[in-house]
Amino acid sequence: MKIEDFWMDMYSFYVIFITNEDVQIRKWLCLEENDIEDDKICAIIKSKFHNVNRVLSIEEWDAGLALKQSR
Repeated sequence: MKIEDFWMDMYSFYVIFITNEDVQIRKWLCLEENDIEDDKICAIIKSKFHNVNRVLSIEEWDAGLALKQSR
């Protein structure tokens, strides 16, 4: 049995963004890609969260593992 059988690599980013109602949102995002540019992360945030006005900051944190869903 290999680690890849149950786990996938992920990378964590701490992001802060503002909604159109001026609410500040702070979240950890876990993405499968490591070498991802801030522009692409901004595009992901704006397309996957509702009502985003602008992204204030993106901090890359650390690598980790995410448990694969059993099928």
